[in-house]
Amino acid sequence: MSTRMFNGSSLLLQDDLLHQPFDDSILDPGEEDFPLGQLAASIRQAFAAMDDEGALLVIELDKFIPLEPERQAELLDHVVGIARVSIRRSDIIEKIGPYTLAIALPGSGRIGMTRVADAIRQRVAAAVLETGELLSTTVTIGAVHTTESKLLDPDDLLLAARVNLDSARSAGGNRTNWSDYQTS
Repeated sequence: MSTRMFNGSSLLLQDDLLHQPFDDSILDPGEEDFPLGQLAASIRQAFAAMDDEGALLVIELDKFIPLEPERQAELLDHVVGIARVSIRRSDIIEKIGPYTLAIALPGSGRIGMTRVADAIRQRVAAAVLETGELLSTTVTIGAVHTTESKLLDPDDLLLAARVNLDSARSAGGNRTNWSDYQTS
């Protein structure tokens, strides 16, 4: 897969997903979850504690089948559970939409980023959720890697990952598209 350089300095758009309050009503009350909050603050804090290298994945369910809100939440929770098995304890995972989650991988290089993305994608495709009915899905992933994580604006990083997600979705879904990000 060829990489592209993504220069976010020319982008004027701000991704408001970073600043939306998290709706914790969709969480299972018995489930231990990662700390909730604004994704941007989480990214800044995690990347500040690591080297300048890091990555961000935006993962979206491919099958937008019409589901009741409870079933939809169960399917996304199922994907979150699979993702948690694929990431390190220091990585950050947050739901950012009804079919979307983001994972920050502070200190992760390109190889680590692509391994995590591929593991999640393959595990989700192979899994079936039993909730009275059998549900399965695939995911499409937009990822971005940077060696300047302390200098970047998390809004730009998320926007770059979402651009890659849109590219992967346009190519048919159930795939990962990634690029390098640099501020200059």
